[in-house]
Amino acid sequence: MQYQKEEVRKKILKAATTSFSKHGYMNARMMQISRQSHQPIGNMYRYFPSKEILFDAVVVPAKEHCNNILNVLRGEIKDKLQNKPYDTYSIPFVEIAGKVADALEEMFSKYSVQIKILLEKSLGSKHESYEQELTEKIVSQLRETFHDFQAMNDHLVPTIIARGLIDGFMYIFANYPKDERKEQIESLMLFNFHKLEERMSGL
Repeated sequence: MQYQKEEVRKKILKAATTSFSKHGYMNARMMQISRQSHQPIGNMYRYFPSKEILFDAVVVPAKEHCNNILNVLRGEIKDKLQNKPYDTYSIPFVEIAGKVADALEEMFSKYSVQIKILLEKSLGSKHESYEQELTEKIVSQLRETFHDFQAMNDHLVPTIIARGLIDGFMYIFANYPKDERKEQIESLMLFNFHKLEERMSGL
């Protein structure tokens, strides 16, 4: 019986993921998801009492995974700066490019559709500001690392870098085959952080 319940739940989540991906949170309909999952609407509401709860079930695991990656990478950068003398703050960002690529590959292999929903299709839900939240997390890390540079204390420069990274990662996973993505991610990190201090010194 428990196995059957889990199978029903998976069918509903699969149909919901497809619907949210296609229509977005605001325009997705529970009746439509019920039909696509081949579950009576009453039975579906027993599993997920509202569209908001169903949307949470679809996107929260991806959101938590993404946040965990950011925390791990933040720790990597902090450890590198504490345990090794660097001529520039930007070197750790370049050095962890491979780990960034591996972490993103793992995340997108599990949650590519859900991440896209979070960033592009969550309007009207409590997660609609996640893109801004993600940007602010990256901005916070940049300011913490490059604290000696006035440009990072302003709004423009760190926000542009953060948005460029997010858009760049999404573009790479949408347009490059798996065997080319790591190289592209490493190039994106190098483009953003190589000799960044020199580039900011005139700002």
